[in-house]
Amino acid sequence: MSDPSCADRLRSALASAAPLDPGCAILCAALGALAVSERDLLEASFDLARELGVARATLEEVLLQGALFGGFPRTVEAFQLLRTRWGPREPAALAEALEPSSASGAALFDRIYADLAPAVRRELAELHPALARWIAEHAYRAVLARAGLDAATRELAAVTALAASGCRRQLLSHARGAVRCGAGAARVRSALRLAALFRSTAGLAELETHVERALLAVAPGEREP
Repeated sequence: MSDPSCADRLRSALASAAPLDPGCAILCAALGALAVSERDLLEASFDLARELGVARATLEEVLLQGALFGGFPRTVEAFQLLRTRWGPREPAALAEALEPSSASGAALFDRIYADLAPAVRRELAELHPALARWIAEHAYRAVLARAGLDAATRELAAVTALAASGCRRQLLSHARGAVRCGAGAARVRSALRLAALFRSTAGLAELETHVERALLAVAPGEREP
């Protein structure tokens, strides 16, 4: 059993997460817990995900994003904890799906950043060419463009994780990206509120103000139905 107090906090957060459905909300909470190394909440999220009927493969997909938002050490620990809670993976599940193409990663980058995509690529290359290449080839092609989760769900989970860790600039980019990927502003706000599991009320309120401004910047024509 996970810590009852953590389980109660998590249930309360999910109960007020509408219009996020509980399955999506628990994925967001799990990635947030991984990003800030909240082991007890991560453990509780695994238990609740199982109770909600979330497929292991779906949970694993959001944990793979942890390499981007919490680093490889925390992601390895999360998978070790998942194995402890759910048992070893089935042999049939060990086969790796085909990696997405570079083109699919670039297309997702363009979808998230819209008309700012060229400028973001230039800035990353100016910071360091290797950084720009790693973000393009690992973050977007190898991780975010994987077929195991839809882009909207991945972006919503990113919103919770980035809010949890306080990475404001990246949070604003992925909040806009979530809307552009079809999540809708209301679901973005709910994903952001889940970060209350990890942040103070004042800290979260400041982020909410910035996110509201970012959402207003997404033109209606950029929003997916």
